[in-house]
Amino acid sequence: MLQPEQIIVPDEYELGDESILKIYFRVFDKGHGGDLPPAIVTKAGSIQGFKEKLEECYGDWETRNPDDVAARRKDYIELFGILNQHPYMLIDGNHKTAAATLTHNRISALELQTDIDFEEIQRMIELGELFDFKRPERNLDKLRESYVAQCLGLPGSTLPPSLTLGTHSLLKYTKTIRERVDDLTSSGDLPQYMIERYRRGK
Repeated sequence: MLQPEQIIVPDEYELGDESILKIYFRVFDKGHGGDLPPAIVTKAGSIQGFKEKLEECYGDWETRNPDDVAARRKDYIELFGILNQHPYMLIDGNHKTAAATLTHNRISALELQTDIDFEEIQRMIELGELFDFKRPERNLDKLRESYVAQCLGLPGSTLPPSLTLGTHSLLKYTKTIRERVDDLTSSGDLPQYMIERYRRGK
């Protein structure tokens, strides 16, 4: 069980299909969140490994595009600071984790730790213990790299990257689940009854 402050979401302020959120919200609010399949998370792994892959390319480009490389470095330093403070990355379970947070429940999560865990996910889907798993990756290192690349706004969501020119930040919306729910409720982007439930506390 995890707290919403421990998990970050990449590039996803909006929740998408609100009807799914409404279903999960009701399930959690009625005390049956434990009957739902867990969210899927993983830890970032080796930050140093990501940094080395990025620097392998940025070093080559620095003489020609120093300002652009400096901007990309600033992005990854900020992202890696976030990952050091909040080590879990949300892989699957946007609506579930938001509903759990809105109703002040802890988050049931399955952590991917090795490549073998992908086989376990498939087994759980076949048994109906998980609904689905839409990510194409079946290798944990590739999944983590794709996640980091997505957060950094890199084209193709792969490392090593190609250099995106420009001195503006490309870092995507990357916040904890708690921060995301705070943003959604304070901006009025959720139904009023959910906002009131969240503000009411436990």
